[in-house]
Amino acid sequence: MPSVGKTKQFYSIRKKLTSKRCRGSSRRKTRCLTQARVPKKYSGQPRKFHSDLYTDEKPQGTVHGLRFRSREEAHKSVKRVISLERSGKITHKHAVQIGLAMEQRSRYHHSKTSGIRAGNKVWKEFLRKHSRGKRFS
Repeated sequence: MPSVGKTKQFYSIRKKLTSKRCRGSSRRKTRCLTQARVPKKYSGQPRKFHSDLYTDEKPQGTVHGLRFRSREEAHKSVKRVISLERSGKITHKHAVQIGLAMEQRSRYHHSKTSGIRAGNKVWKEFLRKHSRGKRFS
């Protein structure tokens, strides 16, 4: 049974990650999960068997350079997402996920300016028109 070995491997990795205490938490029972890094061994390895959180699993589908800093930059980014979807380079689902991520980033930005608020409105409008009947706040 190959799944048993993977389960044991998962628990041994989990044990490694939780074995050391964080600095200054000697009295608390919380453990530091960032102590031991378990590197990714091969492409396509399941995420629960490595600790590389920010690795790009599918770099050919990544869209770079999207912005929400001002209304004009947000409009350019929305046009870019729409053109990528129309050309078939990204799917409709991916376009909606991009819109959600950008809207959330602009909504919860730590230092909102009037430009960021305007960019947020642009991304909300994109989601409202592009979401095929589903409601996004």
